[in-house]
Amino acid sequence: MNSHFSRSRELILGIPWMCLWLAVIWAGSQGIENRFGSAGIAAVLLVAFSQDFRNCQNPLLIAAYIYAISAWDWHPAISALFTTSHLFYNQIRGYCLFRANHPRWEVELISILIFNLMLCLNVALLAAGFEGIENGMGLIWAVVAVAALMCRFSIGLFGIGACFHATNAWGWNPAMAVLFAAGPTICCLIGCRINKTLFLGPRSMRMLRRWR
Repeated sequence: MNSHFSRSRELILGIPWMCLWLAVIWAGSQGIENRFGSAGIAAVLLVAFSQDFRNCQNPLLIAAYIYAISAWDWHPAISALFTTSHLFYNQIRGYCLFRANHPRWEVELISILIFNLMLCLNVALLAAGFEGIENGMGLIWAVVAVAALMCRFSIGLFGIGACFHATNAWGWNPAMAVLFAAGPTICCLIGCRINKTLFLGPRSMRMLRRWR
């Protein structure tokens, strides 16, 4: 009886995740169609669905982010939250199912929020990098960079493209552009530090420093 109830609860909690992910797929498909046509949709959907749905480097997320800004006239922060909402909901769902009774749940939720901020910044960085590469080197090189990104390469190229786009298109100070490019890495380091302190404890942290 309990196992049946648990499966039913997981199914019910999975419905909002599926709705959010379908909304991102639709927005991303519209953005790809506007830029590349129907052939581009087929190619990108094939690549996107071959990846893990939890991967924040999925090309559909980049396309949905750009489409939300350009077509819906959304603020970049709202667009980033929209494109990563299914990932954030998945984290909260997993936490509620498995770790809600942890005595230090407040600290864990802060860690989840920091990691979700990292996802938002990562999508915004990749989108800015794509537009920066497109404006500086052309659309073909931007597509090549996305293809290389799917093979776990050229993340640094997107960081350079994001700095170029932020300074030239947005008019940012170069120092702010570099900070923006380093934002996901900073959030990841902070989140990992919180998790180490939370799960290992102060004594284990002192032992880790001693062994380094």
